[in-house]
Amino acid sequence: MKLGCLAAEGLDYVALGKQTGKMAAKVLKGEKKASEMPFETITEAGLYLNTKVAENLGKQFSRDIRFYQRKLNLN
Repeated sequence: MKLGCLAAEGLDYVALGKQTGKMAAKVLKGEKKASEMPFETITEAGLYLNTKVAENLGKQFSRDIRFYQRKLNLN
């Protein structure tokens, strides 16, 4: 996004970190062994909109699209 991408879909790294933390907590509390835990996957992607690029192009994202996105204001 920093190189000028208008929009992208990808991993939500905050959600991934929370999910990973929950798994690590189970191991650290002795509730599970890491070797016995099944792998988990992220089920939802994040939509990232670069409002700065949109502004430079004279465009705006619709309200519906903005509802489902993580806004990146890169100055």
